[in-house]
Amino acid sequence: MESENSLGTALTKSCKDELSAASGRLKLSDINDLWGDTLSVVSEREEKLNQGLVLADKYQVRNYTSYTEQ
Repeated sequence: MESENSLGTALTKSCKDELSAASGRLKLSDINDLWGDTLSVVSEREEKLNQGLVLADKYQVRNYTSYTEQ
């Protein structure tokens, strides 16, 4: 992420006029916001997946125990 950020900074510095530099900064800001949103969604999904795996493991243990008791 750090290299992309410095690349974006270099890109805005290389713009010839202030208008295109400001436009570039705005676009980079939008991209950074989207990345932040994406990382949040990924984190939430990872947490839900981990919760599901814990529940699945408990279910397997419970079913195995009831199967072996028969």
